[in-house]
Amino acid sequence: MTSQPENLCVETIHNFNAVNNQIGLELEKQKEQLKLERSALWQRAAIIFAIVIISSSTAYLIYAFSIYLTKTPQTNSSTIKYISNSLPDQLSDTSHINNTVTVDFTVFRTEATQDGRSVVTGYNYSPDQADFPLNQYCYISEKLTANNSTRVDLAHVNENDPPVWNTEVSAINSDLARILCKFISR
Repeated sequence: MTSQPENLCVETIHNFNAVNNQIGLELEKQKEQLKLERSALWQRAAIIFAIVIISSSTAYLIYAFSIYLTKTPQTNSSTIKYISNSLPDQLSDTSHINNTVTVDFTVFRTEATQDGRSVVTGYNYSPDQADFPLNQYCYISEKLTANNSTRVDLAHVNENDPPVWNTEVSAINSDLARILCKFISR
C-alpha cells in the first residue's frame, strides 16, 4: 500500500465570477421589473382618480342644472307667478336724457300679477336731475270695478337712500313688493 505524504496540501480554486455576474444581472432585471410594476400601479391609480373626479364633477353639474331649471320664487310655501310688463332696458341707461327737461316728470313701470293685481313702481325726476330719479315709490293696485280700484303703498326711496318698506302690509304683499318693486340704484 502506498501512503500519501501527510504534508501534501490540495488546494482547489474555483472561479465563480461569471456566476456572480449573472446573479447580479438577474437581480438588476428583477429590480427594474418591480419599478415598472409599481409605476404601472401608480398610473392606474391616477387614471382611476381622474375618472372619479370627472364623474363626480359631471354628476354635480347635472344636479345643479336640474335645480336651476326647477327653481321658482317661493313665498310662504306658495309660488308667485306674474307676467312682466317691464319697460325697455333703456330705463336704467339714462345716457340719452339731456338736461333740456323743464318740468318734473314721472315714469311708471307696471308688473301684472297672475291674480289681476298690478305692482307699480314710479320714478320721479326733476329738470335739474334728469339722469337719476329724485325719489321712487312702489304700490300694489287692485281693480274693484270698472271705475274703482284700491291702492296699498309698499315702499319708497328718496334719492340715494335704501328702500323703506311698509311694515303694515300683509306678508304676501311684502314678498310681492320685494320681488316686483324695481328700484333704480346708482
